[in-house]
Amino acid sequence: MEQNVLTNIPLKITEADLLKKMHLDKSCDQRNLILRILSEALIIAAPKAMFRLAVVKQLKSDTVSIDGELIQSPYVLKILAEQEMVYPFVATCGKELDHWSKSKTDVFESYVCECIKDLVLGQCIKYVRIRLFAILQKGTLLSSISPGSHPLWPLEEGQELLFRLLTDVTEKTGVHLTERYLMSPVKSLSGIFFTTNKQYQSCAFCKKENCNERKEPFSIQI
Repeated sequence: MEQNVLTNIPLKITEADLLKKMHLDKSCDQRNLILRILSEALIIAAPKAMFRLAVVKQLKSDTVSIDGELIQSPYVLKILAEQEMVYPFVATCGKELDHWSKSKTDVFESYVCECIKDLVLGQCIKYVRIRLFAILQKGTLLSSISPGSHPLWPLEEGQELLFRLLTDVTEKTGVHLTERYLMSPVKSLSGIFFTTNKQYQSCAFCKKENCNERKEPFSIQI
């Protein structure tokens, strides 16, 4: 099916956004340096993303197919049990911004760059969601799962599958997989968007305690 490749993604990252991300305020001594780095970054940044529609078929009680790619992860099976269509995606802050950030050798400047790349990736993913909402029925909720978000869907299983479903990922977005199935640029995200009646959080499947990123209590056994 046709792939949607997104370039020229609009970015609006303010001083307030960056300072909040860095847990700083306008009174910090490094404010002028931070603003200079942010200005540089917004000139260079070229985030990219791609997604497409894929058909889900339940083949067996322990196997689903997404456009012919077989998945046997109990975690993915439980989440996609009632899905007929999903949207595999890849989003990235962009190799241009990543390459530029590596030129910063000062520790603090490198930290500023990492925070900026996080914000750029976040806006890139938000733009993918906007484009999906434009083609979905009004009132639809979107959730997503990503390889590595649960031990039962490890990176080595999920990343290769998504890169097969989304052909020519490296050519179209600049993102490639390393030998350890991590993405480069690091500030990239792959996964599957799907429609839901209730907002899904992967935290509901995770037993990890004392997690600062937890958005929902553990509640779902697999």
